[in-house]
Amino acid sequence: MCDFVQELNYEIVEENYVKDLQELLIELGAEPLSLNELPNALFTLECSIYRSFRDRHVLIHVVVEFDKDLLHKITLRLEPEDIEDQTNYEIDLKLFYHEEIKGRLFDAVNKKKSKYTLRNYKLIYNSSPIYGRYRINGNNTILFHTLNIIPKDEPLTEHIVCFDVEVEERNFERARSLANNIATEFCNFLLSALSARSWSWLLSWRKSKLRLP
Repeated sequence: MCDFVQELNYEIVEENYVKDLQELLIELGAEPLSLNELPNALFTLECSIYRSFRDRHVLIHVVVEFDKDLLHKITLRLEPEDIEDQTNYEIDLKLFYHEEIKGRLFDAVNKKKSKYTLRNYKLIYNSSPIYGRYRINGNNTILFHTLNIIPKDEPLTEHIVCFDVEVEERNFERARSLANNIATEFCNFLLSALSARSWSWLLSWRKSKLRLP
């Protein structure tokens, strides 16, 4: 068993940083993930991560300590899976922190978000395509239109709809995932509107995203 403790004192400048810290640990393979409240307005995120060092399986316990203003420190404790394993993993644990955690941890609380516009393609089945181009302004701007319109008056005709979704995120991968989720959600509302033959569904969706009275 060996420990690695790093004092951080990173100033937290971004909102939703707890969610970002959770996502960071989940991306590293954390299981399970727990959020705990401590005295003096402190919190910890704790999890365990499985890794293989030197062809041996190990378990790394991670504890991130923070409050609303500062990311205070991170503690890593490594336990070999084999209780008879006497290997010194101190260097491996330090490398794990510097290569897989350090930069991403700093970005989670400090990196500014950038604006991305990403295109998603979704299939819908309807007797007729969506004619024209439409723009929905909400928390995220969405532009959509049907690709390669082929007029057919048949039920369950397949149509490809393009959704250009504007999002703000810290990197491209997260922006792509968010845009896909938004496009999928909006497409479901769109299908409901088409099946009900009522565009008031779009107004309802727009109001919910704009939080209008």
